[in-house]
Amino acid sequence: MVDFNFYQGDESEQFTFYRIPKVLFTNSYFKDLSSDAKILYGLMLDRMSLSKKNNWIDDCNRVYIIFTLQEVMDYMNCGKDKGVKLLAELDSKKGIGLIERVKRGLGKPTIIYVKNFMIKDPVKEKEDDFIDDTSCAEGDVNEDHLEGDICGNVTSEKTENRVRKNRSLELGKNRSQSSENQKSGIRKTRSLEFGKTDSNYTDYSNTDKSDAVSKQLILYNRLSANNGNGCILGKPGSGKSFKAKEELIFGLLNFPDDDFIVIDPESEFKALAEMFYGTVIRIAPGSDVHINPMDLDIAYADEDDPLTLKADFIASICEAASSSRYPLSPGQKSIIDRCVLNVYDNYVKVLRSEGRNFDSELVPTLIDLYNELKGQDEPEARNLSLALERFTTGTQNVFAHKTNIDVENRFLVYDVKDIGEGLKSLGLQIALDNIWNRMIANFRKGKRTWLYVDEFHILVETPTAARYTRQIWKRARKWNGIPTGITQQLEDMLKSEEARAIINTSDFVVMLDLDSFGRSQLQQMFEISDTEMEYVTSSASGQGLIYNGTDIIPFVDNFPKDTKLYKAMTTKPNEVAGNR
Repeated sequence: MVDFNFYQGDESEQFTFYRIPKVLFTNSYFKDLSSDAKILYGLMLDRMSLSKKNNWIDDCNRVYIIFTLQEVMDYMNCGKDKGVKLLAELDSKKGIGLIERVKRGLGKPTIIYVKNFMIKDPVKEKEDDFIDDTSCAEGDVNEDHLEGDICGNVTSEKTENRVRKNRSLELGKNRSQSSENQKSGIRKTRSLEFGKTDSNYTDYSNTDKSDAVSKQLILYNRLSANNGNGCILGKPGSGKSFKAKEELIFGLLNFPDDDFIVIDPESEFKALAEMFYGTVIRIAPGSDVHINPMDLDIAYADEDDPLTLKADFIASICEAASSSRYPLSPGQKSIIDRCVLNVYDNYVKVLRSEGRNFDSELVPTLIDLYNELKGQDEPEARNLSLALERFTTGTQNVFAHKTNIDVENRFLVYDVKDIGEGLKSLGLQIALDNIWNRMIANFRKGKRTWLYVDEFHILVETPTAARYTRQIWKRARKWNGIPTGITQQLEDMLKSEEARAIINTSDFVVMLDLDSFGRSQLQQMFEISDTEMEYVTSSASGQGLIYNGTDIIPFVDNFPKDTKLYKAMTTKPNEVAGNR
């Protein structure tokens, strides 16, 4: 009898192999697919064995896998850019169609359908890549099948995102499809639905905005998304504020019960406010208009302790007041937290005992916080009080008084143009906090609050401010809030993890002409094809892309210029000068 040797240590894995289909190398249809992409496809085929064990099969009996970008980078020993490129090569939207990726949102990993590599007619197969499957045109991923765990990434959780082979923008009842060839890089089966409208929903529309491919009118029900949060991004002169004004006007005319509020650092919405009988609140040193940054509705933070979120806000304005290039230290944050609890202690006790949410006379002011900081023993506390001194007892004390604005007008513009560069960051943060309190009050009245913040990047300049702003964006949906950030400083935004999260979790993003950095970042973030990116590359004003949470829609906006409305909306210097 032969004396066979034992397997030792790592020898147990020497006959474990990844298999790559031979047809990927022999069929001319796959000749342009890179060798690395073919290897990655083989890894994904191997991963499907885990899907069966975890019952990862949708309602249409289609197997899917989880294979994250980080895993691609680890297996292929490559960087992020190479990993994204390999996935795009295999993808049904941008590449050869061997996989189809479906985003689920809410921080959950994208699911991947690995498609059968055997084809009878390669040309016809590619043309039909997105054609609707009549047996499962809009098949859901069965939430019950998301149990188990693959590589520790997924747990059972319901998802609101639907898996559709024919992804569409759902708006009305009649459907018309773009006939653009898939090879152009524009999604072949994207559809725009028109017709029936409902006063309970907001359609982002006007008669001169059209799909750049189908030339059809674009109607977008922003409130039907998972959240109404939005961003409008583009270089100077690309038409950012004009886009915001279009939606704002449509809302003013169609939703008389909603409030529309603008934070306007450059006085670009003043003419529109005058045309639509809005109120402009001018905030500037020496002005008789005052906003108390210490105003606190005790429903400020949902079910959480209201002082927790308020302390974050006060820390952000202390950080802005210090004008330091460095964030607050842990010690400084602890001191601020202690002082916030002290100055609000009596206020919160009285309101809770009386069952009230707000008292404009009882609420503390910034001077109370300044005095509380001065009374602390730590040197850091004295430094913080010194930073606040000019904003409380000094010449810049515009925010040291009790709020004296009580405007019932549903269209408000906070004009902070003349506040001065040193106060702009502070002014925007305090205006945002004031509007947040109004949003909470509106919620109790059953009203929606639309908020537009220009120069949005200022609100995320420091880590503390960015964290607070993100909290507002996260909580807005619960309070019937629909916030929109507008910025030309996309690079500054994308350097902040908090700001990136705000953009990435917004279900309404308008991209206009972008710089190279913005294009590369957003292309990866929203998985935009090279052809679609042409609409935001050295593009004309009013041309770009709309992301609605699932689809990318190119558009061209030709707003008629010979109208009073256009004259009130434009911010082009030569046109503004000619309108005076």
